[in-house]
Amino acid sequence: MCRPRNGRHSKHSRHSNINVNWKMMPGYDRLPRIFTVIPRTPDARRYSEDLDALTHWSDRSGCAGVLLFTGTHTPIDPWVAAQRIISQSQSLEPIIAVNPAFMHPLSVARMVSSIAQIYGRKVHLNLIAGTSLGELESIGDRSGHDNRYGRLKEYAEIFCLLMSSQRPVSFEGNHYSVADLQLLPALPKAFSPGLFIAGHSRPALELATRVGAQRMCMLPPSVDQRAEPGAALHFGVVVAESWNEARDTATALFPIDEDGPEMVAASMSNTDALWKHSLHREAEKQAEAALMAPGVWLQPYRMGQADCPYLVGSRSDVAEMLLRLISGGNSTFVIEIPLNASILQELAKTLDIVRKTLENK
Repeated sequence: MCRPRNGRHSKHSRHSNINVNWKMMPGYDRLPRIFTVIPRTPDARRYSEDLDALTHWSDRSGCAGVLLFTGTHTPIDPWVAAQRIISQSQSLEPIIAVNPAFMHPLSVARMVSSIAQIYGRKVHLNLIAGTSLGELESIGDRSGHDNRYGRLKEYAEIFCLLMSSQRPVSFEGNHYSVADLQLLPALPKAFSPGLFIAGHSRPALELATRVGAQRMCMLPPSVDQRAEPGAALHFGVVVAESWNEARDTATALFPIDEDGPEMVAASMSNTDALWKHSLHREAEKQAEAALMAPGVWLQPYRMGQADCPYLVGSRSDVAEMLLRLISGGNSTFVIEIPLNASILQELAKTLDIVRKTLENK
């Protein structure tokens, strides 16, 4: 199977004194691989502008790629967006969300191959079992949660066979059946995509293990809670030079909305994603607690303004939190960033601190 490669890194960094026990760090010499996340917006023009801005920043900042979503409410198809990213960057490798309900595995294999042939660039795939229950209903997909993972398993197996075989392949399953199917021309091994499986459920874990994919999980709601070792961690970041500035920026970007919690609570009936229900419970526990110290903040999720936890802190605070995650065995981060010039500048400096600290150990 295609496994993620190490991301490239900047050679221009700043030193930082980070209180981490390096001798106890598994894989402490691994530099972090950073993927950014395209902002969710229903407006096609705004989406396109955000895509270009995020592409240019990510490429300059030594990131590995950009995560792209799929679905009927996504204004630009992720395969089109991926080509835009590749054409406007030096080395970014997009992560494209793939849903079996939307594309046959052969179509995905052909798109991966076509991008490799035209651009000489690989992409990664985020294999997702489903979407909101309302969207599944609208396209006539009434499969249950575990059944969708069974379908995704067969989907991934067919895709991997097409990627790896030089000869026609056949497969007979409960959801898919192919006979003497072949990807032509064959994809060079160097362009074989990395696979991610998003989800926290047992079926997601079993599938990731079976197909050699890296799990993509939400950051735990507390910096003291251990993340899934080896998983790609998804979270947002608000960072500034000082803690006070980071706190003020975060509360301004994600203000209290009286209707937000009620709308989010209602949306829980429209999903069977375990991570969403778990994050909602944790956000309700945190409620409207003021930002008192650097750490994980769930108010953006509770207000319906974001779909992930946020790390909030000064440059040194966030660098230390990232290094703690790396020390626990996580070095792939999928980061949502408000497209704010000051935050982008501070995050670039923060990533330089992390990389330089690791390089010097």
